Amino acid sequence: MHTPGGERLAAVRCVKFANLTERATTPGVSFVWYGEGVRAGYAYRHFGEAFQDPRRCYGHAAYLQGNGEELHGHVDHLTFHPTGPPEGPPERIAVTGDWTETWLLEPDGLVTEYTALPGRIVTAGPWFDHFSVLEKAGTHGAGHRYMLSSGSWLGSGTWRGVPYLHLGTFIGDPTAPGSPVSFGAADICFQRGFCGQVRWGAMLLRPAARFPAGTLEVVGGWTEVWTPRRSRTPCALADVPVLPFRS
Repeated sequence: MHTPGGERLAAVRCVKFANLTERATTPGVSFVWYGEGVRAGYAYRHFGEAFQDPRRCYGHAAYLQGNGEELHGHVDHLTFHPTGPPEGPPERIAVTGDWTETWLLEPDGLVTEYTALPGRIVTAGPWFDHFSVLEKAGTHGAGHRYMLSSGSWLGSGTWRGVPYLHLGTFIGDPTAPGSPVSFGAADICFQRGFCGQVRWGAMLLRPAARFPAGTLEVVGGWTEVWTPRRSRTPCALADVPVLPFRS
């Protein structure tokens, strides 16, 4: 990551592209991202969502807290200016609004000169809906899911004893009749962690039958039950399309 003037910053942005690269003219989630680094000497982690309509690409983000992070709060007004080839991910994303920064694509997906923040993510703080997660058989893995407002999420935990960190979202227009959206997920690959993905449409997130209200389940490529632990604090996050969950 860089300043607008080109200075490299001690930070990374891990992006899961959705409609921006899959359905460029369709309103909905453009991309989601996980960010971490050091700003003015303070360590931070955050999760953000970007949305698109025919006029702009805009979004918001919230800082994680409770895992050793030193910056807290949320930003509500971000505008994104992606540039690059017509096919594939953008080579550059300029961010304006509450933050001013430039994201440059690493062709091989690695930022070799960056050292990840220590510790694992086990909580996220008041700006997120926080779910505890168990694999349905209850034997292979457990973790946490953190949501802002769209139905996208940041996930952390272990599977068969191996740690993971991933991003999940969907493509399609959640406001269209019938909510024709397709879910997918991708791991944020790191040393000794999982490194894989679930293709679009190979999983479905929906309300869980025969469980308390607010519980969600994943079926398809993953089989999970998400139990609510904490609801996010109401705040002035930007007006975004909220996913109408399907059964």
